[in-house]
Amino acid sequence: MESLRTRHVDEVRRDSNDAMFRHLTEITERINDLPPGKNGRPNPMAHRLRRELDEGTQRIVEANRGLVRSYVKRFTANASIDDARDFRDAGTLGLMQAIATYQ
Repeated sequence: MESLRTRHVDEVRRDSNDAMFRHLTEITERINDLPPGKNGRPNPMAHRLRRELDEGTQRIVEANRGLVRSYVKRFTANASIDDARDFRDAGTLGLMQAIATYQ
């Protein structure tokens, strides 16, 4: 049976993820609303916002690394260390892809 503390941690994590995803959505909307730069150059604010978007994505990856680790542990119990690393790397890439395509 799931403990009350575990349930609370899961709720906090979910709320935190929701807030981080909302922030990424807001940044993306701000990038899309920017006027074009002058003389055919990109808007300098777009570069700053894209960097902030990358940093936000990295924060979500870090916050959910435990999820990837738990799946690696679950599915690679009898695998070699190299296989476990490959599975972890694939899980992290999958997490990043999920973040990028989240609506």
